[in-house]
Amino acid sequence: MESHSTGLMLLLLAFQLPESNPVKYPLRQVNGILGGSVLLPVIISPTKTVTKIQWINQSKSEKTLIVEFEKGTLVHPFPPDVFARTFEMANETTLRIKDLEMRHSGVYMAHVKLDTEEVEDHTFRLTVYEPVPEPKILHQLLSTASDGCHVTLQCQAFGKGEFNVTWKRGNNLLRAWEEGMDWYLLSGNDTGIHLFWQPSSSDSNLTCLVSNPADKKNASFNLLSICPYVEANTIFFWIRIFILVGLIVQIGTVAFLGILERRGP
Repeated sequence: MESHSTGLMLLLLAFQLPESNPVKYPLRQVNGILGGSVLLPVIISPTKTVTKIQWINQSKSEKTLIVEFEKGTLVHPFPPDVFARTFEMANETTLRIKDLEMRHSGVYMAHVKLDTEEVEDHTFRLTVYEPVPEPKILHQLLSTASDGCHVTLQCQAFGKGEFNVTWKRGNNLLRAWEEGMDWYLLSGNDTGIHLFWQPSSSDSNLTCLVSNPADKKNASFNLLSICPYVEANTIFFWIRIFILVGLIVQIGTVAFLGILERRGP
């Protein structure tokens, strides 16, 4: 056990040798969902070849070597059982972390040595999120008018972790700074919305979106399901138009026949 720890320490000390100053690339954010998997891809210039790559977990106060590849061959998985259960190489320069747990959140570095004798450090910050809950929309019809209806909708979502709630009408996000808006939010967390819906001016479908950086779910509601009178009024409007046109035609016909009768032989 002592010899294994000594070997690991020597590997880690090798990163501090002044033989070459590594080129440090900007940290890249990677988001994953609990139970899922993520890829940490190292992008190397096509004109260069990787001779050695070492993956290090920097999540804690001390660095831990995860795996080392030399010329495409696995050299040091550490520890072997953990590597096989949690990590795998998707290709020569891409590490896959699978069966994600919250404890896997942290910073990972790929220490890369190239055939040009250059050294590069590629760093990733992995954040693991809880899956967002399935939302449900509760509705209440407050009042009706000749040209629309007042409706309150509540997006209900219960789950762990933090998530955002937003609303869409058709394909458009509802934003508080829209001019001439016919709706307003009922709560600071955007879960509730009050709407005066006019079928002539907007889409009848509203969607509640629940999301975090790694996951999203949605639920939709059609306002026609609680404002059916709008369609009926439209139908009755056209029926009234047809009846009116018919009456005008009949009156015109009677008047025309009366004129012909007076002009009779």
